[in-house]
Amino acid sequence: MLKKWYRIFVIMISCAIMILASFYLLAFLIEKPSIGKSQYLQLIDQNGQVFYQSNNRSNGTWVDLEEVNQSFLESIVAIEDRRFYEHKGIDFLSLARAITVNLLHQSKTQGASTITQQYARLLYLNNDKTWKRKISEAFIALRMETHYNKEKILEGYVNSAYFGHGIYGIENASLFYFNKHARSLTYSESALLAGIVNGPAIYSPFVDLDKAYLRREVVLDALLEQGYISQEDYSIYQKEKVVLNNTSDHYDPTLNYFRDYIYVELRQLGFDVNQHLENGLKVYTTLDLNVQSLLSSTIEKEMPETELQVASIVVKPYSSQILALAGGRDYHDSQFNRAIDSTRQVASTIKPLLYYLAIENGFQPNTMFLSAPTTFQLESGEIYSPKNFAESYANQDISLAKAIAVSDNIYAVKTHLFLGEQTLTNCLKQFGFSDLSPHPSLALGTLSTNVFKLADIYNVFASEGSYEPLYAIERIEDGQGNILYEHKSTQEQRFDRTSCLVLNQLLTAPFENRYTSYSNATMSAFKPTRTFAGKSGTSEWDSWAIGYCPDILIACWVGYDDHREMDDYDSRKVCKAIFYDMGETLTQHTEDHFYEPDENITALKIDPNSGQFSSDGLTYWFKDR
Repeated sequence: MLKKWYRIFVIMISCAIMILASFYLLAFLIEKPSIGKSQYLQLIDQNGQVFYQSNNRSNGTWVDLEEVNQSFLESIVAIEDRRFYEHKGIDFLSLARAITVNLLHQSKTQGASTITQQYARLLYLNNDKTWKRKISEAFIALRMETHYNKEKILEGYVNSAYFGHGIYGIENASLFYFNKHARSLTYSESALLAGIVNGPAIYSPFVDLDKAYLRREVVLDALLEQGYISQEDYSIYQKEKVVLNNTSDHYDPTLNYFRDYIYVELRQLGFDVNQHLENGLKVYTTLDLNVQSLLSSTIEKEMPETELQVASIVVKPYSSQILALAGGRDYHDSQFNRAIDSTRQVASTIKPLLYYLAIENGFQPNTMFLSAPTTFQLESGEIYSPKNFAESYANQDISLAKAIAVSDNIYAVKTHLFLGEQTLTNCLKQFGFSDLSPHPSLALGTLSTNVFKLADIYNVFASEGSYEPLYAIERIEDGQGNILYEHKSTQEQRFDRTSCLVLNQLLTAPFENRYTSYSNATMSAFKPTRTFAGKSGTSEWDSWAIGYCPDILIACWVGYDDHREMDDYDSRKVCKAIFYDMGETLTQHTEDHFYEPDENITALKIDPNSGQFSSDGLTYWFKDR
């Protein structure tokens, strides 16, 4: 009987070996998977600087294995895959243990991935804890091991591993955490970095320093046990306090929002990134790293220490190039890109579009309507009673210029009804808003969208009526320099140039403090040194500010993700402060030139409150009829 079971055991082992050998043979015969520096994505700013490089989905500046300190290589192998140099892609002992644990606990929580398998997952798969993914991961690992040596695999892995805070690759991690190159790491620093990989959100020293040190001790235990360090060294490293790079100047908390938008635009252009990495992919973008850095620092400066969130975009008029984009205050804390994916009520920032249509239909800066509490009887029988902010009214006729300056709601609704409710709705359809129903409240910004789409509309005004969709990709090349895509301008004259110029000049009114009467000019406390056109918008849940001149357009939104009310003035003024700081800095070395009236415009002076012509009044542009 014993011999019988022995024969069965031998047969089973022989079959397992044959099956395994067959898998290795198949892995060898199949075309080798692409790994390493040949498979990459580079994103390049408008000055030719690489601001993001990835190995598939993993960001990191690539360094050769010789450029990584041996202490880190030993640390990562000791903690992540102690038998890395012995196995052939799969550690069957660890795998058997993991399968047993998972079956006993009816879960898939126990892992046994080797470094090769982890690298395979980084390159080709996701983090789903499914048997299908594990099987795919294992087979790709076999293919790697049959075609590449251990050094090549380890080099790829350390250049692709995630270290938290949007940082991928050992070189970037070393610079981020210690402000030194990977070749200069000490054992103590290396052990800390190796410990982060298992749980960046938990073991980052910038998240929890105590947990980071406890995890480092686990790595040091592994190094000691496996003979990489002596007991004496262990005692020294265990007590050593590392010097962290607390400034982390090279880390831009909003840059990855711009990167994520590039992925969106690549898909829109028909480029599936994973299908185009085989020979490398270089994407030349419109990003200005200096502007992006300024936007990040401005947000950090102006945002209060609350749960308030922000979205902002900086655009170059006439070209529609996106120079900077922020979808939140810090990508590490939240990857939701509010600049392109949120839907928030635009409030009074819709009014310039309404007033452009009014100018097209004969309105002038001194066109008058009564500003007073008003109840409208609509054709449907509905009663509509809009209110001004703080229920403050002039209780007399006011001019269009005054209405724009103080953002008078009654004037806006009367203009909307005068033009016909369908007029504004039809205009919005030109910008892709197809599911709108005409209603008087649309004039007060019940439209929901994001800062990206709103800036797309305002850029028409800033570009004197010329329209081209906002974009961020100028050119795409493969690794050999072959051009796969090149941006071609699609500029069209969507709006009347003269009417846009009249509107632009009218939109200087929100900065003019001479409008103070029953209500203040909405942007007068945030007037930049250079002349800007601008408009703010405020609801109970959202705060907006958009300003532009011929050189730059800045749009900003601030609010809570859960749509709670902003019940204090300081929260409501944040987006205006961001606009002001950005506008001041970006135009500080340029001359104060604004738009020039064309031959169809007459400049006249009017009293900003009464709308009457006055030699002591402010100059406004009137469109000749």
